[in-house]
Amino acid sequence: MNAKIYSRKLRTDYLAKVVNQLIDLRIKKGLSIEELNHIIGVSDYLVHKWETGHKTPRTFNLYCWAKALGAELMIVANDNTQPKNTSEKAKAVNDNNRRIVD
Repeated sequence: MNAKIYSRKLRTDYLAKVVNQLIDLRIKKGLSIEELNHIIGVSDYLVHKWETGHKTPRTFNLYCWAKALGAELMIVANDNTQPKNTSEKAKAVNDNNRRIVD
């Protein structure tokens, strides 16, 4: 099978870390994108679109993608710290559309 060579454009969104690990695992296992599409059972070029950020996989697709590569997804809670940039305070609004004073 002649596997197409795709340039590796990395994602920069919230899934970047997970997707980059899945890409590395796919390459390590020697699977082409076309082979992975077939294993997962998705349409042509869909894995490529996920890898490059043109499409975002749904949770089930992400699970199937990881499973096809022999990996597991693990959800880890963050430390729930407030963002550093707190220059603008958020204003709460009650159900009657009246502002609550800071």
